[in-house]
Amino acid sequence: MRKKASIASLCMIALAALAVWASSALAYETYSGCNQCHGSFLSATYSSLKDGQSMGNLHNLHRSTMLSSDCNACHVGSNRTPVYLNRSNGGNGLSTDGCSGCHGRAEDNTGIATIGAGLRQHHYTAGETICLGCHDDSNPANYTTVGENVKPPYYFTPDASHPNKPNDPCNRAPGKEHFAGSALGLDNDGDGLYDSNDPDCQVAVACIDTDGDGYGSNGVSTCPRGTAIDCNNNNAAINPGAAESCDNLDNNCNGQTDEGVRNTYYRDADGDGYGSGTLSTQGCTQPTGYVVNNTDCNDNNANERPSQIWYQDADNDGYSSGNMIVQCSRPAGYKTSSELTSVSGDCNDSNPAIKPNAVDNTCNGTDENCNGTADEGYAPANTSCGVGLCAATGQMVCRNGATVNTCTAGTPQTEGPAGSPTCSDALDNNCNGTADVNDPNCAQTCVSTTEVCDGVDNDCDGQADEGMPSTPTTCGVGSCAAAGTQSCVSGSIVDSCTAGAPSAEVCDGLDNNCNGAADDGIASTPTTCGVGVCASTGQLTCQNGSSVDTCTAGTPQTEGPVGDQTCGDSLDNDCDGSTDATDLSCGVTVPSTCIDNDGDGYGSNGSSTCPKGDAVDCNDSNAGTNPGAVEVCDGRDNNCNGQADEGVTRTFYRDADEDGYGNALNSRQSCRRPYGYVANSTDCNDASRRINPGASEVCGDNIDQNCNGIADEQCTVNNDDDDERDDERDDD
Repeated sequence: MRKKASIASLCMIALAALAVWASSALAYETYSGCNQCHGSFLSATYSSLKDGQSMGNLHNLHRSTMLSSDCNACHVGSNRTPVYLNRSNGGNGLSTDGCSGCHGRAEDNTGIATIGAGLRQHHYTAGETICLGCHDDSNPANYTTVGENVKPPYYFTPDASHPNKPNDPCNRAPGKEHFAGSALGLDNDGDGLYDSNDPDCQVAVACIDTDGDGYGSNGVSTCPRGTAIDCNNNNAAINPGAAESCDNLDNNCNGQTDEGVRNTYYRDADGDGYGSGTLSTQGCTQPTGYVVNNTDCNDNNANERPSQIWYQDADNDGYSSGNMIVQCSRPAGYKTSSELTSVSGDCNDSNPAIKPNAVDNTCNGTDENCNGTADEGYAPANTSCGVGLCAATGQMVCRNGATVNTCTAGTPQTEGPAGSPTCSDALDNNCNGTADVNDPNCAQTCVSTTEVCDGVDNDCDGQADEGMPSTPTTCGVGSCAAAGTQSCVSGSIVDSCTAGAPSAEVCDGLDNNCNGAADDGIASTPTTCGVGVCASTGQLTCQNGSSVDTCTAGTPQTEGPVGDQTCGDSLDNDCDGSTDATDLSCGVTVPSTCIDNDGDGYGSNGSSTCPKGDAVDCNDSNAGTNPGAVEVCDGRDNNCNGQADEGVTRTFYRDADEDGYGNALNSRQSCRRPYGYVANSTDCNDASRRINPGASEVCGDNIDQNCNGIADEQCTVNNDDDDERDDERDDD
């Protein structure tokens, strides 16, 4: 209420002055200009401290209370022209101090007598003359107050057109108002507190901004950048307005660390600089063993990585043909450069022996070291040829991938006859390997002598080693034993006997493994026989070349008659497969049920109820063994007649030379043909594959090749040759 009265009082004294300094000639020209806000003039004397909303109250406040009833104190002449501050009419001028409480001092602090600073703050709105220039609604009931120390809409910041516009809503000199109701100036925000008594106009709490970033740790309004609290007042880079960075700190003081700025890193297990597509972590700094990409195709192999260059090495010799592929994973037959001796140069990538730096010393027409030349490393070897005067030397050279002997023997000369100088010059003139008297051409007249096996015609009949006898020989032991022939071949005695190859020992009475003992090392196997009290055990052993079952069933006892203790002792006393009440001897009139465990139709109790009769099955757990079975060669009694392998063994003969014909002196009995044996015994020499009943006879060797008892049969003797030799002897 007091505030509004003060405003009304101030209005009148400044209205006339407004006409002088208003920027618009139309602003506040007459008293009626105030009626837009303060209503009509009232002539009643202002006598109470009540709201001075009207022009009359405002005018009377100045006229009656503050100054005097003399209008000339504020106006000049009958037209009531307003006067300026510090001026008066008749000595009753306005006091500068008296008016400045409401109207302020000279607005520019220049000492120039200008008035209306306070009133101007309230009314001056760049020439506006309507209430809407100061308030947000034309209806006074809707007028909105503003906060103390907050510029209302009618305060303006000075500009070039209006340099003196005020911008401080708080009075600078409280206590200068001398009228009742407004001792401390204006209450702009309507909270009942005026100027310095209003906390809004008091000195604000100082901003505690240690790091000078404009934000305080106490978050007060005096901080340049507002009331947001600085969470780290020792670091200017950390404050509510800072951008979050990836440093494990809360840079923007929002209570979170590194939000929205963490990086993703990918596991690089093989250390090739490329990360896994599946294993990753979030962080501000790159952890050891992690990278920023996830492009590795195999994080367990450092060689397999993006853009890897692979060189083909199909033969795995460390040299590439030069073919390459760029990809992450390893192609078959390819390597990296670090795995190769050379990434190119292999002229044959399908052969590991052909590569650069290989040894090329074989005469084969192949360029093993890939230098463009084949066989250049081949070293010629010295050679010799010919004998006697024909002896010569040469080299084994390489030509077009093949070795060539450059040695060429000399031309033989004449040697002999006896008495010739060529027979005493110690030279082999005719290059036949003998010299002088050792050369047949230099020999004296031949003296008949006995022929020996030396490759020489000892008896001068034109033949060498003719008539040399053949002697039968033997070699090897056991199944390896063989026969051969000792004969003269090319001047040397040769024995054709070749021992056979050892085989596994079997029960046949023979030394199959050729160690000098027959049937050694053959293991015995357990056997059983008989039923009831006759049941017994034994072994299947090798005896004298045959498998013998040593099991012998016990002797059957008497069972019965009815009432005898043998019919109640739970024993099969007579070994017929029936016990007590089931045994016919104990009075059973109805044949007992057939006991046929193996289902072959024969019962172990020999019951007449068995499908195949009452013959006793000697092995009721094997359907292949029964009285009706056929005996087979397996060392067992298949037909239950008490004998093993009867009538099923055969005789086989040793075939040491493997020509299909056996040796009658070396045979064995067996169910099956042993290895190295045949069914015939017609070979007369089991040590030579060239001698057997099916061989062809060779003339002139005095050997019976076809085993018919005759040597060289059907061979024709050339008598003309003998006659010629006789003639030569006569001439000599």
